[in-house]
Amino acid sequence: MKSIKNLPLITRANAAMVTSFIFPIGNRLTLSSYALVTMRKINVIVFEDRIHAVLTSLGEAAIAQIIDLRERTERWPEVLAPYVFSMTREKEEKSEEPEVVASHELSEGEKQIMQAEEKLARTARTVYFEAWVPDEHVKQAVDLINKSALGQCVVTDQLPAEGEKAPILLKPVPSFLAAFERLVYAFGYPSSGDINPVIILAFTFPILFGIMFADVGQGLLFVAIGILLTLAKRKVRMDKVGDIIKYLFIGSEMFILLGISATFFGFVFGEFFGPSGLIHPISLGQIGPFRIGGFEPTQEPMEMLRFAILVGALHLALGLILRFVNEIRHRHYRLAPVPIFWLWLLFGGLEMWASYGGISNISKWFSVGIFMMMALIMLPLTLILVFTGLAEGFTEGVGFSVEVFAETLSHTMSYGRLMALGLIHSAMNYLFLVLGGVEHGNFPLGSIPIIAVGTMLVLIIEGLVVFVHTLRLHWVEWFSKFHSGEGIAFKPFQLTK
Repeated sequence: MKSIKNLPLITRANAAMVTSFIFPIGNRLTLSSYALVTMRKINVIVFEDRIHAVLTSLGEAAIAQIIDLRERTERWPEVLAPYVFSMTREKEEKSEEPEVVASHELSEGEKQIMQAEEKLARTARTVYFEAWVPDEHVKQAVDLINKSALGQCVVTDQLPAEGEKAPILLKPVPSFLAAFERLVYAFGYPSSGDINPVIILAFTFPILFGIMFADVGQGLLFVAIGILLTLAKRKVRMDKVGDIIKYLFIGSEMFILLGISATFFGFVFGEFFGPSGLIHPISLGQIGPFRIGGFEPTQEPMEMLRFAILVGALHLALGLILRFVNEIRHRHYRLAPVPIFWLWLLFGGLEMWASYGGISNISKWFSVGIFMMMALIMLPLTLILVFTGLAEGFTEGVGFSVEVFAETLSHTMSYGRLMALGLIHSAMNYLFLVLGGVEHGNFPLGSIPIIAVGTMLVLIIEGLVVFVHTLRLHWVEWFSKFHSGEGIAFKPFQLTK
């Protein structure tokens, strides 16, 4: 039986060189430095004639993601050079054989194994490959490889090297969150150790949508549409419908949540198929100068603007809190205070705006409000500069502080679209109420067809516009605070037959 000591091209002298190159002793990591990593990398050396069996066993178990080594082969000239000639010669010889089977005639499983083999590094008679495996499946993977290779292999496992991106194992979400999951992952996957915002988005997305699309009648229509789509989805096969219908089915539960939120804020702002007067606004309280409902946006637009800015500040604050949690989870203790100072700056600026007004009253900020401005704006900005500079360098600290100031101002004011689109939504509905001859609180029967047509147009056109802007507030303003979207999803090698 062949011994691993007799591996071709790897003598006892150069085996140590190869092993130390592949598994550098000087780069060993302690478990505490990557305590959050849920993936381990396995490193495997196996004989050429056993690689097919090894890949088959891993593919059937679907527990390992094969790493593509083709970009790294240039680093191993001593190990790979002898194989380059043999591989080329072998392809030339086989290309002349009449019994070569075209790839489309192979079974799906065989094609997948051939594609996986292209990612591996080879010598004349041995194969080296790396794969990501979840912690809980490492022992299973090692056992499968040893069994498939008849024990003639070397298998080690290690934590990711510093700066190396490990894939993340995405936990399945309930079916009613599938649409929100797609919205998050369309932007990008969370990095290893970061908070996955899918569940949080399932709360914040309907809230922002409902504020801009506040209407009891149209909100209930959204709920009804969502229920009908949910019931229909259970009776059809998703692979038999077109893409548009498929996406509607996926978002069926999301329609229900969006409709509930729109209905709720319809009561808050007193709208039933527009500002018809059938429902009076309901006040939910007041925080300083910020009124939470109890007014009609078309009649008091400045109250709506203040409410929109308050909602925006709270939404951004949630993102900064998540950023703080991510920094702690990654053990970036020097940067952990930065989101706290950023919160200080955010609400400090909100207090200055509430007390002295906006840009038109900026002179008050530098006169009667100078000491408040220094405490609420200049001091947190200085602390952000200092802490970022200590962690990443002075130049980086200055640049990041300027970026924080600009983002805080622009991103907070960006939530003014809650007011703008809310007013547009009310104005569109009001237009059809006027055309139908509806007086405040009085619906003549002749107005129903016009209101029905207007409602359909608003649901389709305005609903789509509001949806896009809600998504924009999350992707641009909110995600920039904590969600990089640079993660890599764990996609195990799996055979489909």
